Amino acid sequence: MSSKTSGAAIYYTTDGSIPTTSSTVYKSPITISKTTILKAIAIKSGELLC
Repeated sequence: MSSKTSGAAIYYTTDGSIPTTSSTVYKSPITISKTTILKAIAIKSGELLC
């Protein structure tokens, strides 16, 4: 995953829930071994990026 916005943090979930700033921060590739619903958000300086 990546964001076009430099310095944005990407937060994600793998259980279908809505990601928040309390979710896991994406830092490296994610290994998925079964059907998974991945959701992610990118945030920079406290602002949600679409």
